[in-house]
Amino acid sequence: MQIVVLPEVIEQKLKANERREVIDFINHLVADTSDGLKKDIIEILEEKFEKKLSVELVNLKLELMGKNSDLAEQLNERITKLDVQLSEKITIGCEKLRAELVEKIADSKVDMIKWMFIFWIGNVIAIIGGLFGILKMANVF
Repeated sequence: MQIVVLPEVIEQKLKANERREVIDFINHLVADTSDGLKKDIIEILEEKFEKKLSVELVNLKLELMGKNSDLAEQLNERITKLDVQLSEKITIGCEKLRAELVEKIADSKVDMIKWMFIFWIGNVIAIIGGLFGILKMANVF
């Protein structure tokens, strides 16, 4: 509570209880004014804080968007590198597979020719044997 001193002229004209009421009234006015002033100061500070906070939030959003775009760019670069590496590995794998396939086809052709030759020899022997048998029955030999 604040101390209020009334001028002597006013103190002389007022009685003790009236002086007390005037002092209480002035103290009440000062208290109300200081409460109002406190509220005004708090409101001004809140507004300044909100403005500064909104500016900082905008700056933070811009910074995050910049980092997001950097991350997206790095991710795209990494994906591109991985795509190139994967393409190279697939190409190498296909070439190895093709070489193995060509080798197996060549081996199977050799085997097929070998078996065909054996089959032909067997057929030729059978035909010659049949001809000898027919000619022997015909008494040509």
